[in-house]
Order: sequence, then C-alpha cells, then structure tokens
Amino acid sequence: MPMSIDVKLQIGANLSAAPSEMVGALNRIKVKRREAKSAKFELTFDADNDGRDLELLKTDLGEPMARVKIGVTLRGLPGGDVQGVLIDGFVTEFEYSPELKGRASTLTVSGEDVCVKMDMLEVSTEYPRMSDGAIVREILSRYESLAVGSVTAPSADSAPESYAPQQNCSDLACLRHLARRHGALF
Repeated sequence: MPMSIDVKLQIGANLSAAPSEMVGALNRIKVKRREAKSAKFELTFDADNDGRDLELLKTDLGEPMARVKIGVTLRGLPGGDVQGVLIDGFVTEFEYSPELKGRASTLTVSGEDVCVKMDMLEVSTEYPRMSDGAIVREILSRYESLAVGSVTAPSADSAPESYAPQQNCSDLACLRHLARRHGALF
C-alpha cells in the first residue's frame, strides 16, 4: 500500500471539522516548531476574484483568536497508521494577496499555539507558601479548557517558609522563568 497523509483541520471554540469548501480551498499548511519558542502555523487558501474568498472569513476561522487544530494521519507505514496533532493554536493574523502577474489570489491565516493566550496579560500576584511545582500547576490550571498537554512540574522543590514568590509578568514568562530555574524548557 502506498504511503499517504490525511489532514484534519478543526476550527472554532468547539473544534468542529472545517467545512468542505474551506478544505477544498486550502493549498498549503506550514507549521514551525522551535525549541523554547511558541509554535506557529500558516494556512494558505486559494482566493478567487468573485468575492467567495471572503466567505472564509465568515466562518469560525474569521473570528478574532479563532481556535485552529491541525492533525495528520500517516497511512501505509510498515508498523501501521500514525496519528498526531501538528498544532493546536489560535489565529493571530490574516493576509490577503491579490492576483498578480498570473499568480492567483491567496488568503493566508497565521497563528500561534496556546502560548499566545498565556502571554496576553501580565499578572501581578503572590504565591504564599507554594513551591515552584505548585506554582506551575496553579498557572496551568487557568488553561485547563485548552488542554495544554503534559507538563512535568518540578516535584523535588520545597515551599518557601519566609517569603511569598511573586509573579509580575505574563503566565508564559513566569512558566519559562520557573523552567529555567530547574534547567528545563517550557
């Protein structure tokens, strides 16, 4: 059996399957994952000149901070099919490129993984008598509905007795700071 790749595109708060018209107009998916950085994605759609290209923006995909999940299934591998999620994130930018010198019009939808939500607001709070691991779990609990994934919080650290750790930055910055203190990445 020849190898094939199936792509599953889900959009919106309920992560519904993308409409067939949207999938039919999709011509490129680009996902960038880098160590210690937010993952980013780009979805490039063919855009026609009769106004239907803007119909994409009337779907859940056109909502501010729309959620996007891109999954793949690799079929025909010797050990069987393999499924995975390339990215689960949020739309942050739209770019329309009109037809130019024989090149078709395109609509590019870009976004970032869940880190974009964790970096939106700066938080000023204290964590009295909480260890670094407990602070990590507390921060991640704010994002439970987004299924952040598996993060191993430090467990060997003890809670401070004489001071209260403070956060005066975004949740993402705080998590990355705590990870660095323990020789890890977030």
